[in-house]
Parts: sequence; structure tokens; C-alpha cells
Amino acid sequence: MTTIGGATSLSIDDKVGNFMPGKEVDFVVLDWAATDLQQLRFSYSSGIEDKLFALIMLGDDRNIFETLVVGKSVYQRDTLNPR
Repeated sequence: MTTIGGATSLSIDDKVGNFMPGKEVDFVVLDWAATDLQQLRFSYSSGIEDKLFALIMLGDDRNIFETLVVGKSVYQRDTLNPR
């Protein structure tokens, strides 16, 4: 995890920095293909770099499927891949 280094340097790695049980974590669950165009583009993607590039170029709020704050769901869209 890229955040463990920052947490360690701030001496808070006992509370945050990774997904270990007992630690505080905020994150989002992404829907890689929330739109028809994204689904088409991802079907032609050859690797993770290509998929990330497509998500950066084509992504918007529709790609957020769920948001968790301190490990608890605060938002969840009704369905995956809505259309």
C-alpha cells in the first residue's frame, strides 16, 4: 500500500496505512464499466495499464459503486453497471 509509508512517517501506522483488521480505512469501490462506452473500451483493453488509462480518460461519478468511510458504507449505488 502506498499509504503505509506516509502513516509510518507520521507515527500513525498503528491506526491507518493498510487494510489490516482494526485499522481505519476510507476507500471507494469502482465500477470499471459504468457506461456503454467504457464497457466497449474495456473489452479492447489488453492490460491493467490500458484499463487505468481508459478509466482516467472516460471516468466520472458513475464509476463510483460504493464509498466506505472508516470501513463503513456511506454510499452504495443500487446496481453494478447501470444502463
